[in-house]
Amino acid sequence: MFRKIIKYLFYLFVAYLFLGFFILPLLIKPQLIKIIQNETKTKASIASLSFNPLLFSVEISDLQLNDLQNKALFSFDTLRVNVNPSLLLYGALELKELSLIAPRVSVVYNKDKSINLLKVLKSQKSEQQERAAETSNSSLPRIIARSIKIENGKIDYTDYTRRQTFTFSLENIGFSLKNFDTKNIRQDNAGLRLYSKLGDGGFIDFKSKIRSIQPLEIEGSLSFEASKLYTECR
Repeated sequence: MFRKIIKYLFYLFVAYLFLGFFILPLLIKPQLIKIIQNETKTKASIASLSFNPLLFSVEISDLQLNDLQNKALFSFDTLRVNVNPSLLLYGALELKELSLIAPRVSVVYNKDKSINLLKVLKSQKSEQQERAAETSNSSLPRIIARSIKIENGKIDYTDYTRRQTFTFSLENIGFSLKNFDTKNIRQDNAGLRLYSKLGDGGFIDFKSKIRSIQPLEIEGSLSFEASKLYTECR
């Protein structure tokens, strides 16, 4: 009898692994693309999506988001999310890792003073807005972030409202947040860093420690250097 139980448990475990490693990615990938395209006026593509049922991690590779004219809006090389499901039983969400590698954003300020990223958003129904307002007013769950990071990001900005087209970029954008806990932030001494290389050759680097959320209390340093200033031609 005991051997039969062990055998059945083994079969269930193998089925769980097969479902997690092979079946779920095949089901989730097309549904995720469909949701993105239904909620926005965009064309979306994903090269691959994988799920590790042992580590409870999801990895999405090479996501590309274009507008309906096939102009680039947003993309990234890799998004990796790893959570600890055991704390969900206690009403808390623990992110062991959230990594976004090489995100690229294209921001365009058109001649009609519209922004390309805002134009792709579909209007929301009033009921959805009411539900969102109710959710925002309710208390948020405990969130524990062991590691959140962005690496090698880039933002390209183009402004067509000026007499001469103005372009600017932020490159090598990085962000990191470690040991962040909304309920006990002092104990872990959360650390935050945001840095970027400016398109004109300068840089910005902000480092801080988050001491408290309510009230907000941080301490840190800011380094900034710009190689040149922009002057609009008259």
